Amino acid sequence: MLISVVIPAYNAAAWLRRAVESALRFSDVPLEVVVVDDGSTDDTPRLCRELASGSERVRVVTQSNGGLSSARNTGVDHAAGTHLLFLDADDELIPQPHPVAWDRAADMVVLGVEEVDQRGAKRLHLPDRAKAAVSGPEHLRESFRAGQFFTPSWAYIYRTDWFRDCRLRFKPGLLHEDMLFTVQALLACRTLGHWPHAAYRYIRRENSITSGVDAPKIQRRVRALADVSRELTALAAQHRDVDVGWWALHVMAYAGDLADSAPSLGASWTVLCMELRFWLRNRVWSPYRRRRDIRFRLRTALMRTWAAASGWRQG
Repeated sequence: MLISVVIPAYNAAAWLRRAVESALRFSDVPLEVVVVDDGSTDDTPRLCRELASGSERVRVVTQSNGGLSSARNTGVDHAAGTHLLFLDADDELIPQPHPVAWDRAADMVVLGVEEVDQRGAKRLHLPDRAKAAVSGPEHLRESFRAGQFFTPSWAYIYRTDWFRDCRLRFKPGLLHEDMLFTVQALLACRTLGHWPHAAYRYIRRENSITSGVDAPKIQRRVRALADVSRELTALAAQHRDVDVGWWALHVMAYAGDLADSAPSLGASWTVLCMELRFWLRNRVWSPYRRRRDIRFRLRTALMRTWAAASGWRQG
């Protein structure tokens, strides 16, 4: 068994060493670190060479700048391990003091995550210790029913053969790509195991790709969320029993929050359409929870209307 830790790196010289060293200390499981230099223009290329020369377990792949999704796909293509784990260059893995029992035959394993903000405040996202292995769709159903779902792709370990057999790929050029990718992966997952301890430390930065309040950045994020919502709407039509529509509504709500934070975006209908989240959740979701067909048709129609409007706006 070998875990391939895939680290996309674009202008990540300030954090990359910490990420790589944390991976090398991760556990007693054999691993390799595949760093993908995504066309960096800072000191990242030199640091990559230094890290690779310092450990035979570190490999570096260089490509022209293609974005986070493209770099992850490249890392998967070059991974030699039986399992995959994605690590962002500004985050780190948490060394495990004791061997952790986890189902190595599972298609996916959900990790415990420690979220840390710049003030040092921590929040834990831990899978249920007593939970037996379930399928990905079962996990989605339970998560949607509870109104909770943690989407980052780095919150899971993936069995490499299964990942490639399913032809899973991150969509290049798409912000918030994990909101789509993780749902797609779980829909294909036959067995989901659990790593019951915090293994990944997510460090929330103010100037990361998915943060910030300047209008141009939020404009890109809202448009990306519109793309994600359209993709999830299509998945909802294919997987009615899993209730993917719930997550599409969550994506809309997130987009609404973004639009609310930047009035300069204009197009008031965007905000008004997204504000349907309050009505949908409070007036429609609960009363029709036990009437699946009616609920599905109503939400799907609303999602298609919103997706069509978003498409008009981008044009």
